[in-house]
Amino acid sequence: MGVLSRLVSIWRLCRSGRGAIRGWSLIGRLRRKIKARRSMRGYACRGLTHAVRRPGCNSQRLHHFFQVDKGRRLSTTETEKSYLAGLIDGEGSVTLSRAHRNEMPSPHITITNTNRSVVRWAEQVTGYGKIISRRARRVNHKPAYIWCVAKAGRCLNLLREIRPYLRVKHRQADLILQRYKAVTPRNGQYTATLLKRKLRLVARIRALNHR
Repeated sequence: MGVLSRLVSIWRLCRSGRGAIRGWSLIGRLRRKIKARRSMRGYACRGLTHAVRRPGCNSQRLHHFFQVDKGRRLSTTETEKSYLAGLIDGEGSVTLSRAHRNEMPSPHITITNTNRSVVRWAEQVTGYGKIISRRARRVNHKPAYIWCVAKAGRCLNLLREIRPYLRVKHRQADLILQRYKAVTPRNGQYTATLLKRKLRLVARIRALNHR
């Protein structure tokens, strides 16, 4: 059944007295399906292991959407990993910070550059993160672009892949890879001891970044 025929049947249910509640629930379900399809950026998915590619889409994004978050390896070459590690060493950061005020610090990886193509390359080659634009604060300054990966699972996967090539941020990467999961409960309920260990880890990584 196509989208148009579904809309017609839902409209008929909404017009009828008994089927109004059912009709509105179907509308909500259809809206969620449309939103999910849009979030796939041009892919029509069948389950979690099969997808049909549409023209003009990047297959690398679909690979990362389904596979990388489960701990599998990135589909990037060793040259790309080394170049990405160099960008993070020179133009980026590896830290634990809050995405929102009411959240605990979690891994964040960023690259800041005035050339948008640089951060765009990092986004394309990994399939992770988003690009944030920052306006120039002074007349003689250029606008900056920030590639930011804020999801903990993706940050950990990325750090595992580029760790052999890091030269400046290797201590921060090691601390996050070795201790972050141990001080982060799955249910988000921190004991007093666990909270102290978490804050101690955050302070240590921030001290390394301020050197």
